[in-house]
Amino acid sequence: PEPSSPHRPPDRLVLLDVCAGLHPSTLINDRSPSSTKKGGGLIRFAANWLYRIQLAMAFVLQRWGLRRISDSVGLGLNTGSRLAPLRDVDLPYIEKLRIPEWKAGRIGCLCYPYWNIIVDGLSGTFGKTWGKHWHLPMDLHRTPVLLLTGEDKNACFHDEDAAEFLQDCGSCEPKDDGKVSGGTSGSNWISLPDAGHWLFRQ
Repeated sequence: PEPSSPHRPPDRLVLLDVCAGLHPSTLINDRSPSSTKKGGGLIRFAANWLYRIQLAMAFVLQRWGLRRISDSVGLGLNTGSRLAPLRDVDLPYIEKLRIPEWKAGRIGCLCYPYWNIIVDGLSGTFGKTWGKHWHLPMDLHRTPVLLLTGEDKNACFHDEDAAEFLQDCGSCEPKDDGKVSGGTSGSNWISLPDAGHWLFRQ
């Protein structure tokens, strides 16, 4: 929540492999977007978008009552392809929990955010609708953020500029007026080489 909100913001946040971008105020006042991204080449770009499109299709198919086809599309997100978002390290969790959830019809209906991303992105309204709320807290000194990500996967589920900002400026202290300029005191980004997407299972 913003400072003007009657709701008290959390004392701290721990994010597991998924992270939105910086708040617009942070982006403007504290740091410009990085001119050099780590990226990952064509494979990462393709993996990032193919899984979103696939899950969006699964949602639409289930809404149309085509559940079996929806399940086939969703379950096609396996770890056997270089274009799949995940790799073998996540396979035990997928086989034990996610595949049964797909077969029970629970997951397809939960994929509506991916459909919204595609529709709002193509129509140019993403930044004006729910997308404008998709960012880290504005005051990162008041609400420090710890981001944990796994490296053993094909897709990237976090904003790289935000992650680098949390890591590079995590040790900065606030000024006398209490504001943090160029820093996120208490925040950090830790990247784990032997982990995948489902960190809480690894």
